[in-house]
Amino acid sequence: MSMPNAVLDTYKARGPGSKARAWRAEARPEQLPPDGDWRIFYIRGGRGGGKTWTGSNALAELIQTSPPGEWAAIGPTYGDARDTLIESAESGLLVALGLPRRYHGWNRSMGELSLPNGSIVYADGADDGALRIQGKNLRGAWCDEVGLWKRWETAWDESLRFAVRKAPAKIIATGTPKRRMPAIKLIRRLMADERVVKTVLLTKDNAAHLDPGTLEDLMLLAGTSFGMQELEGAVLDDSDGGYFHSVDWRYWQHDTEQDGRRLIHLIDEQSGRDERYDLTDCARFITIDLAASLKTSADWTVAGAWAIPNFGDLVLLDRVRARVTETDHAEFVKPLRERWLGRYDVVHVEATMQASTLAYQLGQSGVPWAPLRADKGKLERALPYVKLVRQHRVWLPKDAEWLPEWIDEHAEFPNEQVPDDQVDVGAYGARVRIADWLAPETGEQQRQREATDPDYVDLMTIPL
Repeated sequence: MSMPNAVLDTYKARGPGSKARAWRAEARPEQLPPDGDWRIFYIRGGRGGGKTWTGSNALAELIQTSPPGEWAAIGPTYGDARDTLIESAESGLLVALGLPRRYHGWNRSMGELSLPNGSIVYADGADDGALRIQGKNLRGAWCDEVGLWKRWETAWDESLRFAVRKAPAKIIATGTPKRRMPAIKLIRRLMADERVVKTVLLTKDNAAHLDPGTLEDLMLLAGTSFGMQELEGAVLDDSDGGYFHSVDWRYWQHDTEQDGRRLIHLIDEQSGRDERYDLTDCARFITIDLAASLKTSADWTVAGAWAIPNFGDLVLLDRVRARVTETDHAEFVKPLRERWLGRYDVVHVEATMQASTLAYQLGQSGVPWAPLRADKGKLERALPYVKLVRQHRVWLPKDAEWLPEWIDEHAEFPNEQVPDDQVDVGAYGARVRIADWLAPETGEQQRQREATDPDYVDLMTIPL
């Protein structure tokens, strides 16, 4: 699709620096490139801190204020460079240059952006070492999420460093550092190099451009070591913590009275809380996270049995975990249900193709079940669960032999190298609690309703 002549003429007529002046008026001081002579500008920061927007506009400014030449936009992969660095509707290079997404000079299959002033921008990915920019005569480059570059030694030290050699010869690097990121050595090198100009963009400082609800969830991390990474762009060691902390869990133990009632005994030594609740008076249900593969050598299938006492906390009664085939799922969850649930209590099953056989088997046996839809990313799905844990409202069985596995997996979350099936079970438990649980009516509330509602009928007093 060709670019309309009027838009093209406007772009040509704006002159060098017009777009640069516009973005500088909107940018925060820490987002502005430094004055003077510099080679590398490293922009790190938290989620939603404005790193990508800063990187695209800083490169656009260089392009518009420099003689025509060759430039590069490099992401962890070519797809990242194409979709995020060039085409992003809010913070891509096209919008930073004032060009429409379907600008005719952008060849997305070739990854080449030909600009009206005669410059050309090459999109490339570091996963193959950014080989296509080797031998180019670049005036500058924008390198995004540099901590995630898998072949960073080739991409940075061989391809990029020697290619950026024409004035002004500047490199803009952006990204949120991650634990165990493949290019951690590169990040530490940039941070230690006194010649590298550095800036930090905090998530909270970009609040005006973020959804308030999302920002509230992200700020749950404030004050934690992992929050330093996600909100402040700090580089953490592998031993630093994440979303779930051992001090936030609460514990209960089994207790049985003489009349045979099964009680859950909640003991919180920090607050002095010591309470017992009859299991039959609690809402109860099961959540299941099925393995992504049906092979017994695949990921774990995990199920958790939950109870919610009348004050609304989430109590994990028991957890089972195994590698099972599709046809064995119903038998896998049966003992858990028989031990902890009543006849009409619901089994919540993650809605996947792997769950179809389990749902059919539960339905055939008369077991109530409901689908759980994994409609969000793992991290976003876990945030309500994180909130409950940090409010000290999730209780674990104190003497369960599997308890260390549960706590260790949560402590590592999110970590792509560590399974998170148990975290998913907890996240689904929190979702059910939030969506389905209603606080029981107190005696005082019932008396007030009786006094004010002329149509009120106490169903328990109607003779059979």
